Amino acid sequence: VSRRVRGGYGINRVACAPSIYGVSRRIEEKAVIIKVKNDWFLRIIQTVQDKINAKRAAIIFFANNEILEEFAAHAKATSSFQEGRLQILNEQTDYKDNVVRKATMSRMVTLCTRVFGRGVDFVCRDEQTKAAGGVFVVQTFISVSEAETIQIKGRAARQGDPGSYELVLLEEDLASINITPEELKKAEESKTIDALLNKHRDEVYTNNVKVLVEKAKKALEKHTLTQKYHDALLKYDNSPARKAEIQRYIMQLNQSSIAKLTNFHLYFCLDDSGSMAGRPWIDLINAVEACINNRIALCGSANATPNDLVTIINYNSRARVTCRDVLITNSPVKRTNFQGGGTNFAAGLNLAYDEIAKNKPGYIPALLFMSDGECSNGEAEIQKLTNDFKNLKLYVIGFSSGCNTAKMQNMANIAGGKYLFGSDGVNLATAFETITTELTTTTYTVM
Repeated sequence: VSRRVRGGYGINRVACAPSIYGVSRRIEEKAVIIKVKNDWFLRIIQTVQDKINAKRAAIIFFANNEILEEFAAHAKATSSFQEGRLQILNEQTDYKDNVVRKATMSRMVTLCTRVFGRGVDFVCRDEQTKAAGGVFVVQTFISVSEAETIQIKGRAARQGDPGSYELVLLEEDLASINITPEELKKAEESKTIDALLNKHRDEVYTNNVKVLVEKAKKALEKHTLTQKYHDALLKYDNSPARKAEIQRYIMQLNQSSIAKLTNFHLYFCLDDSGSMAGRPWIDLINAVEACINNRIALCGSANATPNDLVTIINYNSRARVTCRDVLITNSPVKRTNFQGGGTNFAAGLNLAYDEIAKNKPGYIPALLFMSDGECSNGEAEIQKLTNDFKNLKLYVIGFSSGCNTAKMQNMANIAGGKYLFGSDGVNLATAFETITTELTTTTYTVM
């Protein structure tokens, strides 16, 4: 760990300074393990009572405020310590400096949470305390690292003064560092409890550090990816290539939080009236195929299986279903064909209503209504769709110069949907791809 820290932060020189106080006068007792909590409290109280009866001061460190308060209540209920000689030092304590100064006075007992075991200078100015053997420190929990243990021990025998330290643990807490009852029994018999505690503590600490290092590595990777995403946004020029790049970054950045992608049932309601014959129809089929392929690719980028269903409705003066409930990966576009005729929005939208009414559970319906022309109806029908199907995602797509853009935009507004327009085949494909991009990037299911 030390080598990693020095290497990671470019530390080339380390200076070690000896203590100006000489050899420590601290006495360290052997660790004690107690099986039952009440006996654990009693053992701590008895040990501390012995020390304060000898006119020393005692500081007891607890893992958290909850166990500290429980111990304090037990001590008060059993009148274990003299009135006015027990004080608490935790994050909520007022006038902390006063409590710290009093902590080393003869016969004083101070209960602290672990945070005060590091960096707090419990200087002993009471000569009676020093003469009796100095400050006595009790640690009641397992440290997360050797450094924390050293810091807590250092609250006793400061600046050349005498003092002592003891570790008193509750047996059930040993599970936190993976010590089994069999290992404990063996260590007790061989009188190697301290070595056992240190070994397991250090193993857990090393594993925790490895996890943190790995998290730091992943965070750096995410940071680098975020910078690339930010740069791509700054360079955005509305080109298909730049849009695809930005979409790729969005999927990569959200990949770790995706449990699954929402399943959609895509309903394509396509105008196959006479004006769509020839090249316009080919452009439309290519755009629908690009839309579907974009959805499949985005699912792949998110490590998700595309399970969407596709239904295609062709309409002219009449409407018909050319593809129903086909899995998105089973080439649904190949199942539709051009017919020709007039233009009747109501016919297409009414048939779409009937199909959406049969939508299977577990799928969110998304209607993609497309036309290159105009007619005198459609507003009432599209309003009925959005009124009756509250979870419906609705898109209106206009195509070519013959499209009544104002009417199509109005229909989208009525339905609370979105209007897109493609002036030619390339732009129409972009419009359709935009729809599946929007559906994919805004419908994550987060763990």
